[in-house]
Amino acid sequence: MVREQSKDPLCSDIQDYLENGTLSEENSNQIWAKRKPVFIRYPTACWKSLLQEYHDSPLSGNLAYQRTVLRLRDKYYWPTMLSDVKEFPVTHSTHSLQGNNHVLVITDYFTKWVEVIALPDQTAMKTSKALMDKVILNHGSPKAIVTDQGSNFTSELFSSLCKKTAD
Repeated sequence: MVREQSKDPLCSDIQDYLENGTLSEENSNQIWAKRKPVFIRYPTACWKSLLQEYHDSPLSGNLAYQRTVLRLRDKYYWPTMLSDVKEFPVTHSTHSLQGNNHVLVITDYFTKWVEVIALPDQTAMKTSKALMDKVILNHGSPKAIVTDQGSNFTSELFSSLCKKTAD
């Protein structure tokens, strides 16, 4: 990255500003010249990798482009950041690496303990197995279950599991 920064003209101007306190006429009104906190000016050649990290990474939170820009602006700067983020192609899929594209969230209302279970589909079989494996076998049978009344929860299989495991 240091090599790329040395090739980038705006990075050179920023470096000169940080070392000598001088600004070129062209950059005197730039946002980076007005900001007090330290931030990193990313060279043009590195923008794509940074955008991928902030936008496509599983840890990025899948934010809308405005929030992605706000997160990036906290630490980085480049002149066309807003348009670059807005036009950046969404390359990630909503599917996880294991092929799961549904999430079952189970919350204990008393302790606020949350179990999050990735599921490949919302069938009664997968939902019932997840409840058994992640909740009933580890924590015991719940006294009550509140659902969204989806067909996986109103099925005979799920109802039967709940009746058989009730204390």
